[in-house]
Amino acid sequence: MNATEAHTPTVFKNFLGPFLNLITTYKEQGIHLEGGPASIKSRVGVSGPLAWFTRIASGGMVLGSDNTAVSPRRAGRSEPSRFITRYCCATVVTNWEDAPMRVTHEWTGTTSTTPDKFPVIGSMDGRGTHIIGGFSGAGSAASFNAGRSIVFRILGVQSDPDYHPDHFFSPFRFTDPARYGILDP
Repeated sequence: MNATEAHTPTVFKNFLGPFLNLITTYKEQGIHLEGGPASIKSRVGVSGPLAWFTRIASGGMVLGSDNTAVSPRRAGRSEPSRFITRYCCATVVTNWEDAPMRVTHEWTGTTSTTPDKFPVIGSMDGRGTHIIGGFSGAGSAASFNAGRSIVFRILGVQSDPDYHPDHFFSPFRFTDPARYGILDP
């Protein structure tokens, strides 16, 4: 069993067989800044169609955006875009009020997702190869329970409730046209 998230298309390219477009890698960007509008409440996240924002307890802000599809070979690279940083800062001023801000850190990371935005959790071949991936950035929070579900299946132990039933999470949902339709290449 492997949980490789954004690295899945690279690490498992020879094993993905009928699931060639199963996992898409995305770049996400985060920015930390000092200052910002006082009207933004501490520890209340705000998300819009192109960016997200929150004031942290120390008084600064964390914000970010992007979600651009990138080649799986670019997974794990930190390549922040100054354009994205300026866009996010301008969005703060546009939606709240003008206030002094100073960017202190910029970073990027990679996440991955599936075509239907639900993670894949289950057997890939019916013979012991299992996959956990495509958590759209929530892998750290959700992969432990997904791993538990797979371990129970391998051991033949019934999990009650089953938080990851095959009809929602199996990778075969993309190749079984009788149940799910066909994944467009």
